[in-house]
Amino acid sequence: MLHEALLIFAITAAGGIVLGNGLVRGWLASRMVSLLHAAFALCGLLLLLGGTLQAQWNAYALLALWVLCLATGAGFHLTLRRARQPGGPPRMAWLHVMLALAGLGTLLVAVQTSASTF
Repeated sequence: MLHEALLIFAITAAGGIVLGNGLVRGWLASRMVSLLHAAFALCGLLLLLGGTLQAQWNAYALLALWVLCLATGAGFHLTLRRARQPGGPPRMAWLHVMLALAGLGTLLVAVQTSASTF
């Protein structure tokens, strides 16, 4: 399941690049892209939770789960702010991006270590 979670989070990152590109250029991406980004992130978190439980609590997978949950919280905060005022705080957007990249990198390490132990 960790491999599938990694694939889903890679797709989610592509959607995040589209959203971030729009934020940098000063235009808002459609709500559909934002909702797809959130839906893929939720699916990835659920797969990661299942993969973490299945991998006997691989430490890297558990760390990736926590970091990506923090990134999800920051993204949820951005979504709520966007509903009230367009644009959102740029620092929170950067925090979301950095947490998501750290979680994705940690998940990549978890996939590599789980593949080498089995």
